[in-house]
Amino acid sequence: MKKFNSYFIIFMFLITFFSVSFAENNTTINKKNNKLNQNKTNSNKNTVSLKKALDKQIKFNYLLYDNRNNLLLNSNNADVSIPMGEMTTLMTTLIILESKDVNAEFVANDKFVTPKGSSIGIVPKEKLKVVDLLYAINLKSANDATKLLAESSAKNLENFTKLMNKKAKELNLKHTVFVTPYATADTNQTTSLNDLKIIIKRLLKFDKYKKIAKAKKYEILPTNLTKKKRTVVQDNDLVVNNQKYYLNGKKNLLIYDEMVEGLKLSNLKGAGSILASYKIVDRTPIIAINYTKEFNSNKIYADNKYLLNGEAGKYKVVTIVNKGDVLKKIPKNDKLKKSVELISKEKFVYVFNVNNVNIKDVKKDVILISSSPEFILDSTKKNTKIGDLKISVKNKLIKTIPLFSRIALKKGEFVGSVEKGVNSKKGKTVFNSKVMFIFKLLISFILWIFVLGYLKNRERKKIMERKRREENIRSNVIDFDLYRKK
Repeated sequence: MKKFNSYFIIFMFLITFFSVSFAENNTTINKKNNKLNQNKTNSNKNTVSLKKALDKQIKFNYLLYDNRNNLLLNSNNADVSIPMGEMTTLMTTLIILESKDVNAEFVANDKFVTPKGSSIGIVPKEKLKVVDLLYAINLKSANDATKLLAESSAKNLENFTKLMNKKAKELNLKHTVFVTPYATADTNQTTSLNDLKIIIKRLLKFDKYKKIAKAKKYEILPTNLTKKKRTVVQDNDLVVNNQKYYLNGKKNLLIYDEMVEGLKLSNLKGAGSILASYKIVDRTPIIAINYTKEFNSNKIYADNKYLLNGEAGKYKVVTIVNKGDVLKKIPKNDKLKKSVELISKEKFVYVFNVNNVNIKDVKKDVILISSSPEFILDSTKKNTKIGDLKISVKNKLIKTIPLFSRIALKKGEFVGSVEKGVNSKKGKTVFNSKVMFIFKLLISFILWIFVLGYLKNRERKKIMERKRREENIRSNVIDFDLYRKK
């Protein structure tokens, strides 16, 4: 039995050790695979050098904007009036989202006539949901969908046009004038890149619009008068496919960018081309809008991607403060038995225009509410703010971050080198691999102790049972001998 116990313990130890080692190896392999996949993705993004495909000097009208910090990164002729083209759909979408339920149904009147231009084939008396119409005007610039939205919201096109101009005044759009809600090449219907930026900023507050803007396609289900589904396909090649173009004699210019969140393309003869898009860079939405008089979708895509990749705007995303960074250390004294580390509970990212701002221009100043030990101890116990971090660029304050004592944080939020976090895909707690290894060994050791104790207790009970039986047999034999003597 002792041999069996020894073999069993050795067997348990080997299984646990190899399982821990296997888990660690898997973690290492997964990390390597993730790095390889990331490098592969980055290499695919940089398949074509836009820097070589375009002239170094920027000649087109453009605007580059940091929507998180409300910072204009770079621009050229952003306040010049330009034909609006298909960008009318942005204002139509904004008015509808602010005033209507997207699940409501609009009905085309008896005399509904499909206007010229792009359409989805709406017929008289047909019922369509507002959300279907919004996808149609944003992905395809469908004029019949625009007409149904306008007539159902304001009785006729003229009234809806007045609403659009009224909204333009509310938003202080200096160069925006609407003549009709339709996507048209009418040069009297004007806007500017800066005005478009203001409309887009307002639209991006709606989660529903973000979903519409980056959709590759959308299916309109059968209605009361149609039996087949209608598929609306995105016409923005930055979002939808891997189509390649020729530009300035250069072949294989890859337009598609998987990181672009979409927005709107206007490409009409007589009105030129406008492309508005945005991309999330380290949690920061970057809006890029560009315009060219030429009716040339190849160039409008290339210019916009050139902006988003930072070549034209020369912007740089820099993490100023990470969550958990120690920003000040208050030394121990007679009343403070331990030194107090002040940390930030949030991350702050800033986007630089490297032509105007240098990293050396950023200053970080820690200001304590009070330096008295009593206040610091009390704030540490209550987990309340002890001071502020003032971040300034060129002596202009851009951010104030509250600071707290590190040891006052909740248990598990920061413990040594282990930072509490959640993997967004799997929903599992993220630990440092070395700490996890030690944790597994500790659990295994505790299990061995329990198993060993159980086996020893079992063996002890068997020995006691054997002794009891031997004593019973011995006593029975003695009783039998006494009986025979009698």
